[in-house]
Parts: sequence; structure tokens; C-alpha cells
Amino acid sequence: MSRYNKYLILVFISFFILACSSKSEVKHKEVKLEKIYKKVEYKEFKNENFFIMYALECERQKKFLKARQLYEELFKKTNNYEYFQKFTSLDFLFRRYKELNKNVKQNLEEIKDIKEEENILKLYVFSLVKEKDFSQALFVAKRLLDLSKTSLNYELLGNLYMDLKDYEKAHLYLTKANDMNSSLNLHIPLAKIEYFYLKKKEFAKQRLEKYIDENSYPFSTCSVLLDFYSKDKEKEKIFDLLQKAYKKTNKAIFLAQLAVFEFEEAKDKKSILSKVLERFEKIINKLDNPVYQNYYAYLLIDYDKDVKKGLALVKKALKKSPENIAYIDTLAWGQYKIKDCKNALVNMEKIIKKDIKEEEIQKHWDIIKKECK
Repeated sequence: MSRYNKYLILVFISFFILACSSKSEVKHKEVKLEKIYKKVEYKEFKNENFFIMYALECERQKKFLKARQLYEELFKKTNNYEYFQKFTSLDFLFRRYKELNKNVKQNLEEIKDIKEEENILKLYVFSLVKEKDFSQALFVAKRLLDLSKTSLNYELLGNLYMDLKDYEKAHLYLTKANDMNSSLNLHIPLAKIEYFYLKKKEFAKQRLEKYIDENSYPFSTCSVLLDFYSKDKEKEKIFDLLQKAYKKTNKAIFLAQLAVFEFEEAKDKKSILSKVLERFEKIINKLDNPVYQNYYAYLLIDYDKDVKKGLALVKKALKKSPENIAYIDTLAWGQYKIKDCKNALVNMEKIIKKDIKEEEIQKHWDIIKKECK
């Protein structure tokens, strides 16, 4: 997940928790003290109810920019910061970040200690991030944390330090967030910081191993751990993890990965081919994934096991990714194998025009070009 998508998720989670906090007890270590808010002097506006109804109707009709104008007018007429929060939310929704940042910055002192402050500051931080103003975002995020020491605010600050490449502080604040609320699932970002930036590779792997063992082998966590093992050339651990993950979850993706790993690592590929093909046959109809459809197809074609079945599989893969060079190569190789030289040449020419230097593709091209005249 990209960093900005992570920020976006955080802001909406934050609002959801704030909305629900009065209805249910938060089941983690966060403690929010009862706060006395600053009194805001409201101004009388005789048409307030009419403007509210009109704004709500505009929202119902998806005329959001008109609704935004009405909420801004309501704020100016009444000095009620609920309306300020409303039109600021719509600015964020429609990516009017410059206007949002300008409006909030002008009101930073006025919103201090009012009940809408936390929500407005969150929108402001996320908007600043969108505009890549990380230093100001960090300043506001610290104010937000002083205001409310919640796991989401710690996480937000940790993510900002990640963007600023201050990995020690990023790790510190993400750890605090995770300690307060383990359901945030911050084990992956924490492990990545430890592995790539803090010279704690073994600790990072142990963190993920523990999490996997306690949480039924989630695919995303297993994938990160497999990547760590691969970088450290721990082949036995890759094999063991894929085997255990498949046994524990029965997920086809793990067996497909195991089949690929076994075949790629085998010195004598023909000796293991039957076993690998059996693994793919077991799961290929459950796994609608073009990468593994193409891989299985190529083995069936290249080793003359079932060329027609291989062609059917690679055509499925090409429906999902029609410009993929590897898939087109598999198709052309299969067509050559069934003596469909015309189409084999056409498809290989598509690849060669792109000046691909991959050895296997060049080998196929040389054979097809020579024998399919």
C-alpha cells in the first residue's frame, strides 16, 4: 500500500472511532480524558435552518460543491465551527488542498481547544501531506498528539517520520501505536524499518515469524517474511514457510509459490517436473492468477506435457494482461510447438519490436524465425 493511501485510510478510521466512541467502549489501552472545551461565541443568523436544509439537500443530490459553499456561508454567518469542519471535509474530499490548508492555517488559533479541533487538525495534516508539506504536517501532528494521545495519532506521527526518513522516531511512534492497539497491524511497517534501516534483521524476522504463528499465516505477512528470507538467501526457511503456510491455510497461492520455488531451485529440473506439475494441477482452477497460469502453461508447453492445455492457460493470463511480454512469448512458443507458424511469428515479432534482450525469448525467436519461414 502506498504511503498516501495509508494516510487516507487513517483519517477515515479516525473519524469512525470518534463517531463510535460514545456508543461503545474502546477495547485497548487508549484512555481519553473528559475535556472541557473552549466556549465559542456563536452569532445569530435567522436563515440558519433554511441554509442547513438546503446544504443537506445539495449533499443528497450529490451537489457537493454547492453544499460546500453553503456550509462556508453558514460558518461566516454563525461562527459555528461545525460548519467549518463540514466544508473543510468537502474540500478534502474534492482535493482542494491548497484552499483547505489556507483556511485552516488562518484559523489555527481560533480552533484551539474547541471540540472540532481534533477532526479539523487531522484533515489539515492529511491535506499538508498531499501537498508534500511534511514539515508543517509534522508540526500539526505533534499538536494533534498533545491534544489526544491515541494509537491513530501515534501512527500518523510515525508515518510522517517515515516520510522524513527519520526511521528511529518512526519506529518509536509506530511501536507506541502498536502497543496501545495491536489491531492496527503495524507489525509489517515495524519489521520493514527494523530490517532495512535499523540493522535489526533477525529481530524483524522474529517479529513476523511470531505474528504469523499466532495469526494463522496471513498472506501479506508471509510475503514480507519470504522476501526477507530471499534477500538473506535462507532457502530452507522459504521452503519450510511455504509448506507450513499451505498446510495451515490450504490457500492455493502458497502451493503455487512452493511449486515455483521448488522448480527454480532444482538443479535437475526434469527430476522434479512431475511433482511440480501435480502441485499446479491441484490448485490451478482455484487460483485465478495470470502469473501462475502463465508459469504452469510454460512448463506444459516447454516440456511437451500438454501444449494445448498450456495454450488455453496462457490465453487466460493474456486476457488479464494482454501486453505482458512473458505471456506473449509463452503463447508464441506454444503456437510454434503445434506448428502454427504464422501466429507464432506474428506474436514473436510483437516482442522483438520492443527490443527485449531476455535470453529465453531470444532463443525462442531464433528458433521460430529459422523454422517458420
